[in-house]
Amino acid sequence: MKIGVVANQTKPGAAAVVLQLHQQAAELGLTLLYDAETVRIFTGKTKAKAKTRGKETGKMARLPKPVGLPLPELAQKVDLLLVIGGDGSLLRVVHQTYPSSVPLLGINLGRLGFLTALRRDELGTVFSAILESRLRISPRFPLFVRVRAGKKRFEIPCALNEIVLSRGGSRMALIRVEAGGAFVNEYIADGLILATATGSTAYSLAAGGPILTPEANGIFINPICPHTLSNRGLFLAGGASVRLTVPPQDKYLTLHYDGTSAGVIHAGDTIEVETARSPVNFAFLKERDFFHILREKLRWSGVSALTEVC
Repeated sequence: MKIGVVANQTKPGAAAVVLQLHQQAAELGLTLLYDAETVRIFTGKTKAKAKTRGKETGKMARLPKPVGLPLPELAQKVDLLLVIGGDGSLLRVVHQTYPSSVPLLGINLGRLGFLTALRRDELGTVFSAILESRLRISPRFPLFVRVRAGKKRFEIPCALNEIVLSRGGSRMALIRVEAGGAFVNEYIADGLILATATGSTAYSLAAGGPILTPEANGIFINPICPHTLSNRGLFLAGGASVRLTVPPQDKYLTLHYDGTSAGVIHAGDTIEVETARSPVNFAFLKERDFFHILREKLRWSGVSALTEVC
């Protein structure tokens, strides 16, 4: 099996994790491939620090010379991609490699890490899980977005979590929504979130939306602080298409996808959203299902707390 490694080097400890993985792989007879940025760890200041670690010095000197490739090329050459960082790191890798089908296994150096499979203290189990076939693949379908903003036309091939159309000033925004060609509503709100099932544990959750299981293929429309309290979230099943139009108003709106700015939207502009055809594949441990991850990340009390109450 060919395994690639990508590290978010802004995360404290990322370089040390890369070196540890490299050494573990060599001891098992595995050769890791790296993206062009991560491979610099072996020739920069991090390598110099590693030389001061006593016995580790000799081991590192005998390791195979690492190979670095552009990230999109790396994704095409490996069977599994280890991403060291957090959910944000995984999102960046997804955007740069999509529509690659290579499974991504996240090693969490961030905070919550809904998309990551392992914590840093579980680093020693990475290769045993891979070699013993203890990984499950979870396909996630992102959003495909077409934008017409004035004379500009552009596409967003992969919004894994959500797109957000929100007010650009102090006044509430007016947004017209159609689904499958049928008129849904004109929302007066701070904005709208169009989330995937994966994104239901991100911004949409913070805005009061429900948690959806990853298999729930579709689009969840979640108004942000709507003017009318009867305006509630709406889930559209997979295959649905959504069209957002900005009616005449004396203000601009902003468009973001997965936390990245996609520009300014004005009256008369339109945004068309549908489920993308190619999934993004994540790798998790078989013994940890989605509900296990929810209990761990959201600190749900579970059965033991109920027993104490009773």
